[in-house]
Amino acid sequence: MKRLRQSIIWIGVTCLIVAGMTQRIWAAPPNVVVILADDMGFSDLGCYGSEIETPNFDRLAHGGLRFTQGYNTARCWPTRGALLTGYYAQSIRRDKMPGVTGGNRGGRPEWAHLLPERLEAAGYRSYHSGKWHVDGDPLEQGFAHSLRIEGGQNDFFDPTGITVDGKPVEETDQFYVTTAVGEHAAACLREHAEHHGDKPFFSYVAFTSPHFPLHAPQDIIEKYTARYQAGWNVMQQARYKRLVQSGIIHAPLAAMEEDLGPPYDFPDALKKLGSGEVNRPLPWQNLTPEQQIFQATKMAIHAAMIDAMDQAVGDVMHQLEAMDALENTLILCLSDNGGSAEIMVRGKGHDPHLPAGSAGTYLCLGPGWSSCANTPFRRHKTWVHEGGISTSWIVHWPAGIPSKSALREQPVHVIDIVPTVLELAGVNESEERADESDPPLQGRSFVECLTNPVAPPPHETLWWCHDGHRAVRQNNWKLVAARDEPWELYDLSSDRTEQNNLALSHPEQVKQLEKDWNDLATQNQRLADLDGKNKPQGKPKKKKPAAKKPAPKKQVASQPDQKRDVQRDSPRQSPPNVVIIFTDDMGYADPACYGGTYAPTPNIDRLAREGIKLTDFHVAQPVCSASRAALLTGCYPNRIGIHGALSPRVTHGLSGEETTLAELLRSRGYRTSMVGKWHLGHHRQFLPTRHGFDEYFGLPYSNDMWPYHPSAKPGTYPPLPLFENEKVIDKEVSPEDQTTLTKRYAQRAVDFLKRAGTQKDGRPFFLYLAHSMPHVPLFASKGFQGKAAGGLYGDVVAEIDASVGSVLTALEETGHLDDTLVLFTSDNGPWLSYGNHAGSAGSFREGKGTTFEGGVRIPCVARLPGVIPAGTVSDESLMTIDLLPSIAHLTGQPLKTDAEGHCILRGKKIDGHDHLDLFCGGTRAADAPDTYHFYYKKNELQAVRKGDWKLFFPHSYRTMQGQELGQDGKPGRYTQHKIGEELFDLSTDPNETKDVATQYPKVVKQLQAIAEKVREELGDSLLKRTGNGTRPAGQLSKENDSKANSSKSAGKQKTIPARFVSHTSTLSGRRPNIIYVMTDDQGYGDIASHGNPVLKTPFLDRMRKQSVCLTEYHVSPTCAPTRAALMTGRHEFHSGVTHTIHERERMALSQTTLPELLKTAGYTTGIFGKWHLGDEDSYQPDSRGFDRVFIHGGGGIGQSFSGSCGDAPGNTYFAPMIRSDGRFVQTRGYCTDIFFRAAETWMTACKEKNTPFFCYLSTNAPHGPLIPPASGDEQYRTALKEAGIENVKQIDRVAPFYAMVENIDTNMGRLLRMIESLGIAENTLIVFSTDNGSAAGSSFFNAEMRGAKNSPYRGGTRVPSFWKWKSVLPEGIDVSHVTAHIDVLPTLCELAGVDVPEAVEKKIEGRSLVPLLINQKADWPDRPLVTHQGRWKRGKAAENAYNNCRIREGRWSLVNTKNKPDAWELYDIDSDPSEEHDIASEHQDVVHRLATTYEKWWESVQPDLVNENVDGPPENPFKTAYWKQFGPRPTHEDVSYGKHPKQKLHFWKAPSATAENPAPLLFYIHGGGWTGGNRLSGLSQNLKPALEAGISVASIEYRFVDEAEGMEPPVKAPLTDAARALQFVRRKASAWHFDPNRIVAAGGSAGACTSLWLAFHDEMADPTSDDPIARESTRLTAVAVSGAQTSLDPKQMKEWTPNSHYGGHAFGIPILVSESDRRTGRFARFFESRESLLPWIQEYSPYALVTADDPPVYMIYNNKPALGHDAKDPTHTANFGVKLKERLDAAQVPCELVYPDAPHVHHATMPEAVIDFLFP
Repeated sequence: MKRLRQSIIWIGVTCLIVAGMTQRIWAAPPNVVVILADDMGFSDLGCYGSEIETPNFDRLAHGGLRFTQGYNTARCWPTRGALLTGYYAQSIRRDKMPGVTGGNRGGRPEWAHLLPERLEAAGYRSYHSGKWHVDGDPLEQGFAHSLRIEGGQNDFFDPTGITVDGKPVEETDQFYVTTAVGEHAAACLREHAEHHGDKPFFSYVAFTSPHFPLHAPQDIIEKYTARYQAGWNVMQQARYKRLVQSGIIHAPLAAMEEDLGPPYDFPDALKKLGSGEVNRPLPWQNLTPEQQIFQATKMAIHAAMIDAMDQAVGDVMHQLEAMDALENTLILCLSDNGGSAEIMVRGKGHDPHLPAGSAGTYLCLGPGWSSCANTPFRRHKTWVHEGGISTSWIVHWPAGIPSKSALREQPVHVIDIVPTVLELAGVNESEERADESDPPLQGRSFVECLTNPVAPPPHETLWWCHDGHRAVRQNNWKLVAARDEPWELYDLSSDRTEQNNLALSHPEQVKQLEKDWNDLATQNQRLADLDGKNKPQGKPKKKKPAAKKPAPKKQVASQPDQKRDVQRDSPRQSPPNVVIIFTDDMGYADPACYGGTYAPTPNIDRLAREGIKLTDFHVAQPVCSASRAALLTGCYPNRIGIHGALSPRVTHGLSGEETTLAELLRSRGYRTSMVGKWHLGHHRQFLPTRHGFDEYFGLPYSNDMWPYHPSAKPGTYPPLPLFENEKVIDKEVSPEDQTTLTKRYAQRAVDFLKRAGTQKDGRPFFLYLAHSMPHVPLFASKGFQGKAAGGLYGDVVAEIDASVGSVLTALEETGHLDDTLVLFTSDNGPWLSYGNHAGSAGSFREGKGTTFEGGVRIPCVARLPGVIPAGTVSDESLMTIDLLPSIAHLTGQPLKTDAEGHCILRGKKIDGHDHLDLFCGGTRAADAPDTYHFYYKKNELQAVRKGDWKLFFPHSYRTMQGQELGQDGKPGRYTQHKIGEELFDLSTDPNETKDVATQYPKVVKQLQAIAEKVREELGDSLLKRTGNGTRPAGQLSKENDSKANSSKSAGKQKTIPARFVSHTSTLSGRRPNIIYVMTDDQGYGDIASHGNPVLKTPFLDRMRKQSVCLTEYHVSPTCAPTRAALMTGRHEFHSGVTHTIHERERMALSQTTLPELLKTAGYTTGIFGKWHLGDEDSYQPDSRGFDRVFIHGGGGIGQSFSGSCGDAPGNTYFAPMIRSDGRFVQTRGYCTDIFFRAAETWMTACKEKNTPFFCYLSTNAPHGPLIPPASGDEQYRTALKEAGIENVKQIDRVAPFYAMVENIDTNMGRLLRMIESLGIAENTLIVFSTDNGSAAGSSFFNAEMRGAKNSPYRGGTRVPSFWKWKSVLPEGIDVSHVTAHIDVLPTLCELAGVDVPEAVEKKIEGRSLVPLLINQKADWPDRPLVTHQGRWKRGKAAENAYNNCRIREGRWSLVNTKNKPDAWELYDIDSDPSEEHDIASEHQDVVHRLATTYEKWWESVQPDLVNENVDGPPENPFKTAYWKQFGPRPTHEDVSYGKHPKQKLHFWKAPSATAENPAPLLFYIHGGGWTGGNRLSGLSQNLKPALEAGISVASIEYRFVDEAEGMEPPVKAPLTDAARALQFVRRKASAWHFDPNRIVAAGGSAGACTSLWLAFHDEMADPTSDDPIARESTRLTAVAVSGAQTSLDPKQMKEWTPNSHYGGHAFGIPILVSESDRRTGRFARFFESRESLLPWIQEYSPYALVTADDPPVYMIYNNKPALGHDAKDPTHTANFGVKLKERLDAAQVPCELVYPDAPHVHHATMPEAVIDFLFP
């Protein structure tokens, strides 16, 4: 449905009010995120009165709107159907009611489009994550990606049944479905930002939480275990009180209905669940202690599920913030129904011995806690009282909703979401409807309610019906009845909780509302009946044959009772496998079952006997390529630019924009394989592997397009190549080869069927077996030669029939014979000119190359037991174009159709129709399409057919009439005849012998009209007409030129160097996706499975077991050199890389890189992480072959050296600024996590595009500085101490290093799981390695090797190298041959099928590792490998020829560390792997030989050392680019105010500042808990407003608490640094033109605490000091802070906020690994230590320092205070502000405190306050 029905022009925000009419025009269409919870009650979120911790939902509510009367349909699937379509569920048959069939398996009418399909008109791209429960496939209804949970989820820890884009998600140890939904939604948004950022998006995030079974992670459950022991009565009262206080509810609390139990009775459930379960909401005090514990535990799990869902929502919000999209994203949060009272046990059952809430248990919330969840209402899910249909409803859209934390009381319904979103997106719903007869939406937009609190509600009347329960609401009157109960009437204006039934006192109102209910029910029934398909459910009834004119007799199936209406009901639980066997030039009358006599065809006949034989089946064009294009795309071939038979000389082929049957089935989870003749483009970009086939074996075009063609001139055709995937495996197919061609095709087909049919994942498969014969030249294998009565032609037919038998046998052996559609047909009629080498069309006129029946009518038989009745013979007319849409229906969701009934496939019109019923033996309905067009040659419309009438138009055609037929492979000569406009009645004259045009002029006129219509669309070259509906064929791009295709260059017969020759045809050119992960400074011993006794790397250990492990793999001793060798396949010195800095890290521009080579083979390429081969633009990855670039600068995050090597200023490992495709982006999280997530997002997008990718994932970790992830390194500090390490400095290096490695391991585990979940593991090579020996870890464990990073010894260059390729490479194999980084390029090039240019080949020094990857014992001759440390001083290369170098050859390692030509050391690695025994004196011959080799090598590299004396740029390129993007640039940058590297600041001078008019100063202190951040963190929102107001700005960096270097307490370091920086800046007042008497300190979080400490501390100036800076004042004009911690006293914090956990780190309290909750554990020990720490606390806690002479204070928080209560964010709670304000008020210090709904707010933002302080 990719149609743009209108032009949408977005202009500036405008609000026009004319005569009471309001028109809104938004600046841009908002993105839309709909978050749907499952079975969550009205009061289950914190912002709706709950005690459950939901900070992310609450943040959305406080930043937007809460509707108090948001409605749904009372149940899962009807709500989802209504939400996504804008219609009541009954109208679209997604719920039942009297007169309407439907329910959770009901099928929507075709006019009931889903929201993403409608949004396509406005350019939206849509994503689905979570529960589906809607009919059809989300991927075929407008969603680009889908994590699909079909219905409910019986085990939240088991991904069984969940798919991502049709591929099953495999089980992992860490899987939890709620988390997976959030991660998928965030990943889709990341991909959108990276690849579709110019488009708005719609994300539908449908959680299964908190639906039963109650499953949640145990650590979250533990948070709530004690919280619900007071019981549901107490908790309900507490929730109700909060709802009233917040103004959400103005009605009395509904009493729990103690006699109302679950809606459905499962008596066995209570027995299974035990005596703790109760099925009534009895008073809590009446429960037994056992029941109270059991019930409290259930609610704790329910709360944990919502808590986990809130965290997942946080992931989505963080992603929106990271892509700068939160501001203009409309987010709607709601639930599909109220809390559920159901109690049952299903799925995997309930084991009472397991921990409650874990896998294997099955608990439901039940009526007691459901009543609490639905506070303050009555009833539950399934009922249509308020408790079942009203839930929380949050709307957040900062760009469009001015109100914050506001309420809306207008009633809104889920049917209103579609029209609301369409209005905001600029889509006119009436124009968007595909057909004028389509009904308008029943929902109505509530856009006006978003900005106007008194806007009228969208509806006067709302209607409900579910499971016999009924309700209607008109304004404030609501009529409601439970199933089989009388009507109740309530006035919701005063009785929202439905307590006072007014039915008896207002009978007239009951009568009117009952009429309204019936009227809407009738309307819904009419809509459900609109398409005539609202029929009773149950077993499908047999279709009655439609009336048609007499035709030849049709044999009916011998088992008519088995015949089903497959279009309305699929008889199969899972989609069938599909096998299509397509022969070449086989005539209609060739198989025996069609009367053929050439040879017996028992297997083809079996298909007919056990299935269907079609007697009126046609091809779209009677020639090879065109016919195949139609079969695979469902299009007339001329629609998609394919004509005739493509020759080896053409440069076009099937466009990648078209969708093939293989692509469609692969998107539905099918494995796909093609064997045989392709003939839709022989260049790489057109091959089957680019069109949906996982694998390919066969000829690229016809087998006669070769030098042996009997009538072609010499040189007409090149040698005939044979392909495997995209690699030519036989450049010149010989006649002898062709004798085995049919046999080899059959073998390959059987091999695929056996592999696919025995996979444990149960994925269905599709095989397209396209035989090259019986097209000439004819060849048969020895076993068939001379056996058939029909001569050689009969031999060929017999062997093809035998191949059909092999297929059937393979299916039978794998158990798939009866669940596989096997269809056999041909590409056109017989090539009659070849005489005895041609087949027969029987009595039909002419053959191949004509549009008479002999050319286009072909045999077609198909078998699928249970769907196709055995023994069926059908004369219904069909065509190959009908196969794709019919198979689409058979294998899943039918294709959508447009208003004219044409099928739409991925937004494009195709020509075939869904005739699945006809393929299964049905009879064509009277209104079913029966028109076909017959084109030939370039684009001649030669005939049209409707029903049995076929009209020819004047044209010439070829014929053998009167000609001598060819013999024995040589053709006869055709002659040309002409035909005029002639009409044939095929029902009586199928042989087209009698023209009846004059007898049926009306028929001629009708067919002429049909022809005229198709000419408008597809053209007609006979009349020189062009069509408006054609699409171009794919054209050869330069990048994809067929260098690897021997067809163009066969005459050259170039010799390929031995290093590129694969030793197995099964790997060469397989074109896998390639992921190369390279970490930084991680050595061979820094992996647990390599013997490390402390380090934990479970995922890398597992990968090693599943990989080929190169155990003697060597790289260069440092970073950049290894990277240069990897990229070029040459020693790094040849690329000019001799250092890691000073311009000598730049890889010479003359080098050809690995990604550049891979792109020539059709790969897309991406780099994520560290590049380190030059930061200037021409050296950057995007100039060296990478399409996607996501990197930091220089050699490490935050590093900076003079010249060309440096990162963005101020970068840190947490939330680094990353350069993404040339633009810096602010990220969130830890650097390693960020790089892996970005790579995963990109690879997911590549997978969707069916493009092979090369992902170079090069982390900067664990390179220094050694900063571990947020989880810390305490466990390794403890483990190292336990291992006997006492050296504190060693522990300080090794512990964070190991924590960084463990984080890498965790990310590797996630990456491996992702590849599996995407379904690409079997086509993805994953390599893990590192760039040099260990940096920090070697001091503890170095795998008994000598040397580390920067050393020429083995420990400096030997690194891990794991090569994993599931089901392709062997597993658990160690290869001990000496291999190197220079071998990677030739290896990957061979696997990718790269045709490496000869000039590049000559320079490559590495070898292909492919032989070793498949056979560790393969021949691998020793060779010399040179290592040199480099790193000499500028211009000193000659003097360092022998400095820290090595030459390795097999067992021998010759090392020189003394820089003398005679100081060589020799080691025998086989006997002395630790290099302890120098045996140079014993083997002088070896020393001399290797030293001579080394010296020759040294001389050879001298001309390539191009960077030795090069001057770099005056400033780091990344720094220049950073300030260019983000400006303004600091006036004074990186100014040191102390000796420590962290004691630096930036200063921005206000534009208006002069010596005569000095500016005031904003002194900014960043946050980050005194453990993270930098001087740019959080500054952006303050910098620009300050400068524009004429305020100069200084922003400082300071030492963190872990950098205190012995200072006590640690917090003294950052605080005193801030004081020193303030004094330093004040000293600069005159030089920097600012007023030293007008300074405001500002900051957030820890920076805010520091600012307050400065403000309240006594003057720190020392007038007697010799240091002029120390004499400067520390007094401030004012202080403005955000999220400040005002006290560091644990006693105060715990009194103010009981769940406080902050502050211990400031006083040196460590985290202990042994504690289950590290934060609360540390705080507890902090609290216990308070008395001993009290002097420090009083010195450094701002609260303790307040005095009357302190400056004014402004504090802002984003949450409301709640003194004495737990806070959702206790570190930044407004409780801090309330208590400090009390103290400041008592001291009469001016203070303004701002938080949501705070009183007396004068400044809404911090910049406003700063400006007023400085310009009073």
